[in-house]
Amino acid sequence: MFAVLLSDNMTPFYTIISSFPTVIFSFFCLFCAIFWLIAMLGAVDIDFLDFLDFSGVEGAESAGFLGGLSFVLAKLGLNHVPFIITLSFLSLFGWMISSYAVYALSLIKLGALLGLLFNVVIFIGATYLSLLMTSIVVRPLRKLFMKMDASVEKKVLGQVAVVRTSRVDKVFGEAHMDDGAAGLVLKVRSYSDEIFNKGERIVLLDYVESENIYHVVSEKEFTNKTL
Repeated sequence: MFAVLLSDNMTPFYTIISSFPTVIFSFFCLFCAIFWLIAMLGAVDIDFLDFLDFSGVEGAESAGFLGGLSFVLAKLGLNHVPFIITLSFLSLFGWMISSYAVYALSLIKLGALLGLLFNVVIFIGATYLSLLMTSIVVRPLRKLFMKMDASVEKKVLGQVAVVRTSRVDKVFGEAHMDDGAAGLVLKVRSYSDEIFNKGERIVLLDYVESENIYHVVSEKEFTNKTL
């Protein structure tokens, strides 16, 4: 099976995915695959890349590149979903469209300059189409995440959870809470410079809706304060 991947018949495929414009989508596909692998190991949380503020888009279009990107994604209904999910779908769809388009173009003999021009058009078209396709796929997930956030907030405050990432501090961390079913994975932060290690038991005290995070304290500290 692996011998097929190293055969000469695969050379055109490798050429396509490693050349412009497909190589751009190939890079992001590889990045997303590595990210999900690391996330499964608990080294990063799923919201690690949520540097864009999707909570409010009014005026975002005038707030520079990131604000403008936030505005565009929100208009497409891609807000309220972890950015890595959007990026994963966007990269995959873009990679597929670009690969097939570049392959079709390779069957036509074009000059270097004309070929570059067509490749730029393919990149723009693949990006546009992948945005539309991602919007269609992610919209149902958006509603799911919004409902999940609303229902989770009501029942988890004051409950005990266990740190699942390598640490929890004031800028990073996730915890797992046993809800009697499949369990919940929540984004959590400490109040100050305190750091909780993987496996430690913590208590969820309050929810910050704008950041979708829970502030936590150690179970021991919470118990001592309530006694």
